[in-house]
Amino acid sequence: MARTQSAALDRKKLMADPIMVTTIVVLIAFLTLFILYPLAILLVDSFVGDGTFGVSIFQRIFAMPTFTRAITNTLKVGFLVGILSALIGLLFAYVEVYVRMGKFVGGLFKVVSMLPVVSPPFVLSLSMIMLFGKAGIITRFLLGIYDNSVYGFWGIVIVQTLTFFPVCYMMLKGLLKNIDPSLEEAARDMGASRWKVFTSVTLPLMLPGLGNAFLVTFIDSVADFANPMIIGGSADTLATAIYLRFTGGTYDTNGAAAMALVLLSLTVFLFIAQKYWLEAKTAATLTGKASRARVPIEEKSVRMPLTILCLLVSVFVVMMYISIPFGSLFKLWGKDYHLSLVHYQELFRDNGMKAFKDSFILSLIASPITALFSMVISYLVVKKRFRGRGFIEFVSILAMAVPGTVLGVGYI
Repeated sequence: MARTQSAALDRKKLMADPIMVTTIVVLIAFLTLFILYPLAILLVDSFVGDGTFGVSIFQRIFAMPTFTRAITNTLKVGFLVGILSALIGLLFAYVEVYVRMGKFVGGLFKVVSMLPVVSPPFVLSLSMIMLFGKAGIITRFLLGIYDNSVYGFWGIVIVQTLTFFPVCYMMLKGLLKNIDPSLEEAARDMGASRWKVFTSVTLPLMLPGLGNAFLVTFIDSVADFANPMIIGGSADTLATAIYLRFTGGTYDTNGAAAMALVLLSLTVFLFIAQKYWLEAKTAATLTGKASRARVPIEEKSVRMPLTILCLLVSVFVVMMYISIPFGSLFKLWGKDYHLSLVHYQELFRDNGMKAFKDSFILSLIASPITALFSMVISYLVVKKRFRGRGFIEFVSILAMAVPGTVLGVGYI
C-alpha cells in the first residue's frame, strides 16, 4: 500500500514538471520513429507482396539455395565464434585474475584484449588477407604456399573470434573477481588439485556468466556485416545476403525485408534469453564482493602453460595489427616491399580525404547525440517512476539487439 502511494506521489510530482514531461514525450516519439517504425515497415514488407498479404515472400526466399547457405553459415559461424571467443576470453580473464604475471606480460595481455574493441571491425580481415592471402607474407613468402585461400568460412571464424573475444574477456574478468577465494582455498585444503578446484568450484560458479558471454558473442557474430563482406568470399552470411538482395541487380526489397526479419527474429530471441534469463542467473550466482584478496598462483606447472597460451594469441594479434601500418608504407604489397609514401599521397590527392572527413563528421555528430540520449534515458529509467518507463527501457535495449543491416533495410 505504502509503495503504491509512493509511486503515485512520484508520478504526480513528475507530471507537475513540464520540462520532464516534454523530455519523456520527445524520447517516446524518437524511439518510436527511429526504431519501432522502421521495424514495423520491415514486418509489413515481409508479408505484403504485390499488394496481397501472405507468406509467399518467405516461401520464395526459403526456396533459394543462397538463403539456405547463408542461414546455415550464419548459425555455424555464430556457434563456433561464440565457443572460441568464450574460451579465449576465459583464458585471458583467468590468467589476469588468478595467475601472477610480470608487469610487461600483464600489460601486453591487457593491450591485446582491448585492441580489437577500439579498432574498426574490418582491420583484422584486412590483416588476415595481407598475412595469409595468396600474396600474404607468411603463406607465400615464408612458407611458399601459393594455392591457399584465406577467404571463406574459416576466415570469417578466425577473424570474428579475434574481434569478439575481448567482449567475453571483460565480462568474465568481473565474474572471476567476484568469486570468493575462500571457497577455492577450502577445496585446496582438502587436497584438491588446481584443475579439480577449477572444474568443481570455479567453473560451476561462473557457468551462467560463461553462457552469457557465449550468447553475447553469438549475437555479435550473427549481426556482423563488415568481416564476412571482406573475407567471406563465397561463404555468404545473412547480413551479406540481405545487402546483396539490394545491390546484386535485383533490388528485391521484399526479399531483403523477409531475410532481415529472419535475422532480426534470431538476434532478438537470443538477446532476450541473454538479458532476461542468463544475466539474471549470473547475478543470482555471484553477488557482492570477495571477502578478501586472492593469492595469485605461482606454481610453474600452472603459470607457464597458461602464460604461453596467452602469449601465442597476443603475438598473433599484435602481428596482425603491425601489418596494417607496414602495408600502408610498402610500395606494392606482394611484390615491392620498398618503403614509400605514395599511398598517402594518393589518399590526400584523391577522394580519400573526403571519406575521412565524412567519417569524422558523422562520428562528431553521432557521439554527443548518443551520449545525451543515453544519459537522459538512464536517468529517467533508474531515478523516475512514470507510465511509459518500461516502454523506453525495452525499446532502448531492443536497439542493441537489432543488427545494423536490418535497421538499414527498414530505413530504405
